[in-house]
Amino acid sequence: MNEIGFADICDWETALVMGDRLDEIDFWKSITGKYGNKVLELGAGTGCFTIPLLLDGNLITAFDISAESLNHLQTKTETLEYGGELKIVHADMRDFYLADQFNICLASYSTFQYLLNRNEQGHCLEAIYKHLLPEGILCFDLDNDITCLPENMPLTKLYSEYNKEIQANITLFTSWNTDRKAGIRNWYDRYEVKYSAGRYIEFTNNISLKAVNLEEMTNLLEEAGFQIIETYGDYDFSEYSESTHRLIIIAQKTGA
Repeated sequence: MNEIGFADICDWETALVMGDRLDEIDFWKSITGKYGNKVLELGAGTGCFTIPLLLDGNLITAFDISAESLNHLQTKTETLEYGGELKIVHADMRDFYLADQFNICLASYSTFQYLLNRNEQGHCLEAIYKHLLPEGILCFDLDNDITCLPENMPLTKLYSEYNKEIQANITLFTSWNTDRKAGIRNWYDRYEVKYSAGRYIEFTNNISLKAVNLEEMTNLLEEAGFQIIETYGDYDFSEYSESTHRLIIIAQKTGA
């Protein structure tokens, strides 16, 4: 039996913890419907949003730093009938070059916040700028609660559920700590997997995300040649404020 990692259970866990995410899917469909269907998707992962956008007729170049996640996306789309087009690219959003330009670049669900310092953020925005057509659109979905209380949480069981696909009970223990000065929260996730046949394995999945506020994003985007044209506080296009859980930014490429 092959070892498993987070990419192998990502879709299952997302459905378990977050549900069908139809509000997010509908939001991204609205964005591509308004601004253009030639899409560069950063942090595509296993295709939570890629596949619905493909089915909606978009032309998508999906890339991610995780080859394992992209393998799952490739497998899921091999037998899928869709009206759009898909290119899958294994790349790092801090430094990439594609021989193409796009109407819109999407970075969904905190993707941009994996960049932990201004240097990485700047390099990413510079690369995006080069890959957008004149007046192209950049859309970031950011977590506005990264550094909310409590600052630290000890290892705590989040769930214990049976996964039918791999025939195993999976228990997730999670903890976090916050570097408030740097505005970074670090998560440590430990998975215990008990197969029906009796085998037991553990694996970990650790992530760090950086908090960014609207003022910081405005400065970063302006320095990179973008102008913010819309902000939202949720996927229903409601108004953004410092107390909303999300900060969704729509920015337009300026200049040539």
